[in-house]
Amino acid sequence: MKHTKSIYQIILVSFVFLFTLSCSEPKKTIEEDNKSLIIHMIEEGINNHNLEVFDKLLSPDYIRHSQAMPPGMEKLTGIETYKGFIKEHFKAFPDYSEEIIQIIAEGEKVFIITKGTATHTGPLGDIAPTNKEMTIMNYGLFKFKNDKIVEMWVSWDNMALLRQLGLS
Repeated sequence: MKHTKSIYQIILVSFVFLFTLSCSEPKKTIEEDNKSLIIHMIEEGINNHNLEVFDKLLSPDYIRHSQAMPPGMEKLTGIETYKGFIKEHFKAFPDYSEEIIQIIAEGEKVFIITKGTATHTGPLGDIAPTNKEMTIMNYGLFKFKNDKIVEMWVSWDNMALLRQLGLS
Protein backbone atom coordinates (compact mmCIF):
# COMPACT_ATOMS: atom_id res chain seq x y z
CA MET A 1 0.00 0.00 0.00
CA LYS A 2 2.87 2.34 0.82
CA HIS A 3 4.44 1.64 -2.57
CA THR A 4 1.17 2.26 -4.36
CA LYS A 5 0.82 5.66 -2.67
CA SER A 6 4.43 6.56 -3.62
CA ILE A 7 3.84 5.55 -7.22
CA TYR A 8 0.71 7.71 -7.38
CA GLN A 9 2.64 10.67 -5.93
CA ILE A 10 5.41 10.22 -8.48
CA ILE A 11 2.87 10.03 -11.30
CA LEU A 12 1.07 13.12 -10.00
CA VAL A 13 4.29 15.14 -9.66
CA SER A 14 5.41 14.02 -13.14
CA PHE A 15 2.04 15.01 -14.63
CA VAL A 16 2.15 18.47 -12.98
CA PHE A 17 5.75 18.97 -14.19
CA LEU A 18 4.94 17.96 -17.78
CA PHE A 19 1.77 20.07 -17.77
CA THR A 20 3.74 23.10 -16.57
CA LEU A 21 6.31 22.61 -19.35
CA SER A 22 3.61 22.37 -22.00
CA CYS A 23 1.98 25.60 -20.79
CA SER A 24 5.13 27.71 -20.99
CA GLU A 25 5.66 29.85 -24.09
CA PRO A 26 7.98 28.32 -26.66
CA LYS A 27 11.31 30.07 -27.10
CA LYS A 28 11.39 32.40 -30.09
CA THR A 29 13.69 31.49 -32.93
CA ILE A 30 16.29 33.82 -34.40
CA GLU A 31 14.05 34.09 -37.47
CA GLU A 32 11.10 35.25 -35.36
CA ASP A 33 13.31 37.73 -33.50
CA ASN A 34 14.68 39.16 -36.75
CA LYS A 35 11.20 39.43 -38.31
CA SER A 36 10.02 41.27 -35.19
CA LEU A 37 12.87 43.78 -35.56
CA ILE A 38 11.99 44.43 -39.22
CA ILE A 39 8.31 44.86 -38.36
CA HIS A 40 9.30 47.32 -35.62
CA MET A 41 11.52 49.22 -38.07
CA ILE A 42 8.67 49.53 -40.59
CA GLU A 43 6.01 50.44 -38.05
CA GLU A 44 8.04 52.82 -35.92
CA GLY A 45 10.87 54.06 -38.16
CA ILE A 46 9.02 54.32 -41.46
CA ASN A 47 5.31 54.67 -40.65
CA ASN A 48 5.78 56.86 -37.56
CA HIS A 49 8.80 58.64 -39.08
CA ASN A 50 10.81 58.02 -35.89
CA LEU A 51 14.42 58.12 -37.10
CA GLU A 52 15.78 57.26 -33.64
CA VAL A 53 14.67 53.66 -34.16
CA PHE A 54 17.42 53.27 -36.77
CA ASP A 55 20.08 54.04 -34.13
CA LYS A 56 18.89 50.97 -32.22
CA LEU A 57 18.32 48.59 -35.14
CA LEU A 58 21.18 49.32 -37.54
CA SER A 59 24.79 48.29 -37.09
CA PRO A 60 27.31 51.19 -37.11
CA ASP A 61 28.77 49.71 -40.33
CA TYR A 62 25.34 49.33 -41.97
CA ILE A 63 25.27 49.20 -45.79
CA ARG A 64 22.21 49.74 -48.02
CA HIS A 65 22.34 48.64 -51.67
CA SER A 66 19.84 49.79 -54.32
CA GLN A 67 20.10 49.95 -58.10
CA ALA A 68 16.96 52.11 -58.07
CA MET A 69 18.88 55.07 -56.62
CA PRO A 70 20.48 57.96 -58.54
CA PRO A 71 24.18 57.61 -59.46
CA GLY A 72 26.41 57.82 -56.41
CA MET A 73 23.63 56.76 -54.03
CA GLU A 74 23.41 53.08 -54.99
CA LYS A 75 25.36 52.18 -51.85
CA LEU A 76 24.70 54.07 -48.62
CA THR A 77 27.04 53.36 -45.71
CA GLY A 78 26.45 54.12 -42.05
CA ILE A 79 23.48 54.97 -39.87
CA GLU A 80 23.68 58.75 -40.25
CA THR A 81 23.93 58.53 -44.05
CA TYR A 82 20.87 56.31 -44.12
CA LYS A 83 18.94 58.57 -41.75
CA GLY A 84 19.84 61.56 -43.96
CA PHE A 85 18.42 59.73 -46.97
CA ILE A 86 15.22 58.87 -45.09
CA LYS A 87 14.82 62.50 -43.93
CA GLU A 88 14.96 63.66 -47.55
CA HIS A 89 12.49 60.96 -48.55
CA PHE A 90 10.06 62.12 -45.84
CA LYS A 91 10.43 65.73 -47.04
CA ALA A 92 9.34 64.66 -50.54
CA PHE A 93 6.63 62.32 -49.23
CA PRO A 94 5.58 63.54 -45.73
CA ASP A 95 2.70 61.06 -45.51
CA TYR A 96 4.78 58.06 -46.65
CA SER A 97 3.89 54.75 -45.06
CA GLU A 98 4.40 51.07 -45.80
CA GLU A 99 2.15 48.08 -45.43
CA ILE A 100 3.86 44.73 -44.97
CA ILE A 101 2.63 42.31 -47.62
CA GLN A 102 5.03 39.41 -46.99
CA ILE A 103 7.88 38.71 -44.59
CA ILE A 104 10.04 35.60 -44.67
CA ALA A 105 13.06 34.77 -42.54
CA GLU A 106 15.78 32.16 -42.81
CA GLY A 107 18.74 32.21 -40.49
CA GLU A 108 20.34 35.65 -40.43
CA LYS A 109 18.29 37.00 -43.38
CA VAL A 110 14.80 38.48 -43.66
CA PHE A 111 13.03 39.13 -46.97
CA ILE A 112 10.16 41.59 -47.06
CA ILE A 113 7.65 42.90 -49.58
CA THR A 114 5.92 46.14 -48.68
CA LYS A 115 3.47 48.46 -50.38
CA GLY A 116 4.47 52.11 -49.98
CA THR A 117 1.92 54.89 -50.41
CA ALA A 118 2.35 58.66 -50.29
CA THR A 119 1.66 62.02 -51.85
CA HIS A 120 4.56 63.90 -53.48
CA THR A 121 4.31 67.29 -51.75
CA GLY A 122 7.99 68.19 -51.31
CA PRO A 123 11.07 68.34 -53.53
CA LEU A 124 12.53 64.99 -54.61
CA GLY A 125 16.11 65.91 -55.47
CA ASP A 126 15.70 68.43 -58.28
CA ILE A 127 12.10 67.34 -58.99
CA ALA A 128 9.48 69.84 -57.84
CA PRO A 129 6.44 68.56 -55.94
CA THR A 130 3.72 67.13 -58.19
CA ASN A 131 1.07 66.76 -55.45
CA LYS A 132 0.24 63.37 -56.96
CA GLU A 133 -0.32 60.18 -55.03
CA MET A 134 1.82 57.13 -55.61
CA THR A 135 1.84 53.48 -54.63
CA ILE A 136 4.94 51.32 -55.09
CA MET A 137 5.93 47.80 -54.18
CA ASN A 138 9.25 47.54 -52.32
CA TYR A 139 11.39 44.42 -52.05
CA GLY A 140 14.05 44.20 -49.37
CA LEU A 141 16.52 41.64 -48.10
CA PHE A 142 18.05 42.33 -44.68
CA LYS A 143 21.09 40.64 -43.17
CA PHE A 144 21.50 40.51 -39.39
CA LYS A 145 24.53 40.12 -37.17
CA ASN A 146 24.37 40.33 -33.36
CA ASP A 147 20.71 41.47 -33.43
CA LYS A 148 21.51 44.43 -35.72
CA ILE A 149 20.84 44.99 -39.40
CA VAL A 150 24.26 45.05 -41.08
CA GLU A 151 23.19 45.06 -44.71
CA MET A 152 20.12 45.65 -46.84
CA TRP A 153 19.36 45.18 -50.53
CA VAL A 154 16.25 47.04 -51.70
CA SER A 155 14.48 47.54 -55.00
CA TRP A 156 11.33 49.09 -56.45
CA ASP A 157 9.99 50.03 -59.86
CA ASN A 158 11.22 53.58 -60.58
CA MET A 159 9.34 53.75 -63.89
CA ALA A 160 6.06 53.03 -62.12
CA LEU A 161 6.88 55.71 -59.54
CA LEU A 162 7.77 58.33 -62.19
CA ARG A 163 4.66 57.46 -64.23
CA GLN A 164 2.40 57.92 -61.20
CA LEU A 165 4.01 61.30 -60.50
CA GLY A 166 3.45 62.32 -64.14
CA LEU A 167 7.18 62.49 -64.85
CA SER A 168 7.61 59.84 -67.57
